[in-house]
Amino acid sequence: MYDLLQRGECQLPYDSATDPEKQPPDSGTPQAWKVIEGLAGICKAAHGERAGLAIATRAEAGLRAAGYRPGTSEYLCKDGDAFAVLQRFVAYYRRHPSEQVVLRSAPAGTAACDNKISATERTVAPDASVGFHGTWPDVPRIVELRAAELAEPLTLEPYGSDNERTKCCKDAGFSVDLPGPNGFGGHRPTVIDVTLVTKNGVRVTRRAAFTITWAEAPQPPSPSLSSRSPSP
Repeated sequence: MYDLLQRGECQLPYDSATDPEKQPPDSGTPQAWKVIEGLAGICKAAHGERAGLAIATRAEAGLRAAGYRPGTSEYLCKDGDAFAVLQRFVAYYRRHPSEQVVLRSAPAGTAACDNKISATERTVAPDASVGFHGTWPDVPRIVELRAAELAEPLTLEPYGSDNERTKCCKDAGFSVDLPGPNGFGGHRPTVIDVTLVTKNGVRVTRRAAFTITWAEAPQPPSPSLSSRSPSP
């Protein structure tokens, strides 16, 4: 949510904050989402929507009246900082109701929550699917697999639509299909490092994310003693 607001995308955070059915399970208290609603109001105001100011001031007033104290929700990972921004904005607006300010864009690649990625399976066989879970700032584009046995990274694409909400951004997930045994350039990689590359070029790496297990090729049966004995 923070990254969307930072990019000036106001509507989805506002809709999520005001409709509990659009919020991930156990993602935060109603008051924590009220903070997001207030920030979405600031976002709307920055885009020239006068209603945004009323949204922000009402949210802040309600939280202040309730004596709100930021929590430790993992999903809303910057709740305390977000509430402080909301309070400072509303306080400034009350002191200078007619003043106009210019909001600068955040630096490229800046993310509110720490990026991380992990595999949902520790071991996987060739030609199987492997899932990934974590936090990244925008839609996954490709996944690079590296191993000591590979001269070059193997590049795979996440399957499914880019519009799938679960692919981005906090507590997100997606899957890729590994190639079959012959799809690794004649090599047998084992311990795999994973790098997720997002649509906007952000790279998120996990060393030793998972291990590929290789079945041993069956050995032909040894000839019997009788078959090896010379004929009389």
